[in-house]
Amino acid sequence: MTAVNRTRKGDDDVYEAVAVIDGGTVVIPAVGSTQPGVQGINKAGDAAKNVLGVTARRAEPVANQNLTGTDADGYPFTNVNPVNELTTVYKAAVLDVTYTAAAVGFGAKLAAAANGQVRAWITADGADAIIGECRVVGGMSSAGGVGKAYIY
Repeated sequence: MTAVNRTRKGDDDVYEAVAVIDGGTVVIPAVGSTQPGVQGINKAGDAAKNVLGVTARRAEPVANQNLTGTDADGYPFTNVNPVNELTTVYKAAVLDVTYTAAAVGFGAKLAAAANGQVRAWITADGADAIIGECRVVGGMSSAGGVGKAYIY
């Protein structure tokens, strides 16, 4: 029998990307939203203390979306919006995130790392920098990569 991975079973909210953000990225609040009443988000930096959660899918700011173009024969075309500026952000759930290139043991506390990744929490970060726990069975290797994490 295969194992059951519980993912995306926690709290979720919709936010607007103010920079290009891929799915599985740890995010923080940011200014620059174009949607009234919707908070903007950007990738979290190292030891960020205001983490909102992890993005469900890729999102691009409105200004980055190219909806028109010219095909190989020179005819204009309009793209159906391939990427949205809005994305769901999950927390209180087990999610796929990208770990930095450093070993992290199963159950170890996590902190945000540069570029929206995660790393092992260290006491110098302060307790308010803890954002979750490693849920990679056997721990994450020093090579880093995508693995499961419980994000608070």
